[in-house]
Amino acid sequence: MLPGASPGDYRCVVQKPLSTGRGDARKAALQAAGDYLYRLEAAAQDDSAAWRGWGDLRFDA
Repeated sequence: MLPGASPGDYRCVVQKPLSTGRGDARKAALQAAGDYLYRLEAAAQDDSAAWRGWGDLRFDA
């Protein structure tokens, strides 16, 4: 979810499935994590204002 054009509006971005490749589970997980981080980096660069303040969030368990 990313902020929309107006306060309180959000947009949901749906992409193709993460690539996992073939082979053992560890390699597949590492490939999927790398693919996810690549996409996350691109999203943050495309709309850096959407990520402002995320480091200040606190989640209570």
